[in-house]
Amino acid sequence: MDKKAYTEKEKLVLVSLVKEYGACIENKKTDGTSIQEKQNAWENIASYYNAQPDINIHRTSKQLKKLWDNLKQRKRKETTHLRHSQLLTRGGPPSEKKDDPVLELVTDIAKYSDVTRDCLWDSTALYEKYSQSSETVMSPALYLKSTPVKRKVEKPYSRTPKYDTEMQDTEIYWRVLKAKRAVEHQEELHRKRMETAQAEAELAQLKLQAYLKSQGDL
Repeated sequence: MDKKAYTEKEKLVLVSLVKEYGACIENKKTDGTSIQEKQNAWENIASYYNAQPDINIHRTSKQLKKLWDNLKQRKRKETTHLRHSQLLTRGGPPSEKKDDPVLELVTDIAKYSDVTRDCLWDSTALYEKYSQSSETVMSPALYLKSTPVKRKVEKPYSRTPKYDTEMQDTEIYWRVLKAKRAVEHQEELHRKRMETAQAEAELAQLKLQAYLKSQGDL
């Protein structure tokens, strides 16, 4: 076990290093050559990681690989929880979650580590289904079938199949609109947090490059 928990800055350093070797260590091949390349990549990552001025605790390649696997597992659990929350809200916005810049960067590197299953009540999927050809929200009238309205006397409180269908389409429109606004709000918050996280990652990479350059000048 690691002697001390990793700080957020240490995690960002690791993720920025893994990004350089992502194509290798996330390779799904299991042949001897691929396994050896992955081991070499993790040894290089450990060497660069421990050489960073902000790193005070020495970590082995095995420890860093374990941290990376744990970060991917956390991302899977977060995605599963998000999907479950969307099911509970029947397509509405999921319960508010705390954004984790480290996990967002993990997603960029290991794009297939998430649990991604289509859900009938997924607000994003619902929005895409009903607005594939337009980025703007359509009016309720456009969602309804454009059939001529026949004037006729109906019995009190009687409802036709067409009426039920139009009501369902209108409800879908308002549900989509509500989900879209919630998603836009979440995306704006996410964008601001990602800008901060990206700046941290770029700073870590600059420090790594400076270190490598100093080693080459020796």
